[in-house]
Amino acid sequence: MLTLSLKEKVIELAAPEFYCPNCHLRRPYEIKRASEAHMIYAILFFEAQDLTQVVECQVCKNGFDPDILKPSNRSLFKLVAATRRQLLDGTSPGSLKVKLMSDGLKEEFINQLISLAQN
Repeated sequence: MLTLSLKEKVIELAAPEFYCPNCHLRRPYEIKRASEAHMIYAILFFEAQDLTQVVECQVCKNGFDPDILKPSNRSLFKLVAATRRQLLDGTSPGSLKVKLMSDGLKEEFINQLISLAQN
């Protein structure tokens, strides 16, 4: 957590958070220089570039492609989290697939979504 002091008034700034694909929860992160010590999580939706920086989850310590912080990718992982929650609450993958297809999502995307949610 960052602390900022302004003329004796201390303000604590919340650490930035992201949806960690490994923890399946919102977690604090830091952007760090990439090294061999960082394990890059393989995400089917990203094409890994020449990574010089990684987003490191401060809980599980896994490193991720910085593209994970893009707004469109954040939305994707929120969808994965919602899918995971439905599966954990007892919805079968088949009935969830039918529901998502009726909402207009394509079958290939739904299959990848359910696969990510089950991991």
